[in-house]
Amino acid sequence: MPRPLCARAAVLLVAAVFFEARPACAQRYDVSYLEFPYGFLSSSIGGISDEGHVVGAGIYRHRIEYVPVLWREGELTGLPLLRQEAYGQASQYSRGLAWGINEPGDIVGQSDTPTIGQKAVLWPAGGGVIDLIDRDSIAFDINDSRVIVGSYLVGGFSTNAFRWENGNWSSLYPPMEVAEAINNHGQIVGYGGSGSFVWDSGVFTTLPSLGGNDRVRDINDAGQMVGSSGVEGLPVIWENGTIRQLPHFGVGAWGLSINEGGDIVGKYFYRDGPIMRMRPCIWRNNFMMILNDLADLPLKGDGELVGDPCINDAGQIATVALSYEWETAYPVRLEPVDIGLALWGIDPSRPGRRNTIEIHHVSPNGRVILLWGTTRGEGQPFEQCSGAMIDLADPHLAAVGVADANGVARITLNVPANVEGNYIFQAVDHTTCEVSPPAWALFKMVN
Repeated sequence: MPRPLCARAAVLLVAAVFFEARPACAQRYDVSYLEFPYGFLSSSIGGISDEGHVVGAGIYRHRIEYVPVLWREGELTGLPLLRQEAYGQASQYSRGLAWGINEPGDIVGQSDTPTIGQKAVLWPAGGGVIDLIDRDSIAFDINDSRVIVGSYLVGGFSTNAFRWENGNWSSLYPPMEVAEAINNHGQIVGYGGSGSFVWDSGVFTTLPSLGGNDRVRDINDAGQMVGSSGVEGLPVIWENGTIRQLPHFGVGAWGLSINEGGDIVGKYFYRDGPIMRMRPCIWRNNFMMILNDLADLPLKGDGELVGDPCINDAGQIATVALSYEWETAYPVRLEPVDIGLALWGIDPSRPGRRNTIEIHHVSPNGRVILLWGTTRGEGQPFEQCSGAMIDLADPHLAAVGVADANGVARITLNVPANVEGNYIFQAVDHTTCEVSPPAWALFKMVN
């Protein structure tokens, strides 16, 4: 939890303001609804390719069955299910779910039945369905070389991880019980009872921990890995043999998907009275932001984004939007757009250092006000700019800067060594009184 700072209102001091002409980057998102046939109650998302093709499942309204689906160009296609021999005749498995897709268009997932378990399957880009291993199993991910990873059931409750290539599969247990992801170099990440691991050419490496309960979820081709660590479920990134905690809002968070640009999407958890809820978020350049703050609202039926997200190298994000009015969870793809005042990044996000915050889409050559706080509020008026409403319950002035001719301001703060924890930043364009979405930064000493 962040350390209270009400008694240290001036703890973040301006050292200098720098200007640099550089192109602004996409920060906000348009919401693109994917096809949702009549009869579905909800949907879930498994993966997204760099071309924006999305895989997952649709869930029927009047029966508890989910079907594996592909959204290509926004249009839905059902994926074929395996068939089983039952009572002397062939019958089709009744349920399935797609978990991953590679760039050639091959899809992996599961085809299952309530009576005999589930089977890890491959849906080749050319059509059809292939049973991967003769076990109760799930395939979670596939790389562009068609190497597949997943898990299979052992006994009644335990799982072992597996790797499949060219029709042959091998177990990755010990130490992996679940294999979550594989990159195009063939590196595999997963976890087991003794921690999280990366497998590389037959060698397992244990990933560093923040205190146990480690869950690595994804790896990109640069070898950056994301997930959660620690008893509280803290969001983390592993890179170059180290672990680094990411900022978060709420009581905890998980990193779920990372692209080649290092953008991470995941989910954070918060308490709504006695209920624990989850919402999707994004980490970019050492800031965490809530996707509902960045999406082009309103959503259908007074809704909000609620599902586990995944991100591709183009920056598109696939997730689920819940309509409270129609009680339906719709599949959506968020399209990045280059608009709106935005806090783009903080570097290096460390106490006792000069930290530079970059702000995009300021009025060219105009002033920008940078605020910080420790608690999020809702709709607080900002008296210095008529009509501006900020989301900080305890706002403090961090700096006032001036943008360059391209609307980019870079403000450098001296952050004292005794500052630790999650801090919220917002910017206000003094010319237009536009307010940026809140962004969380974590100041934490690194051993």
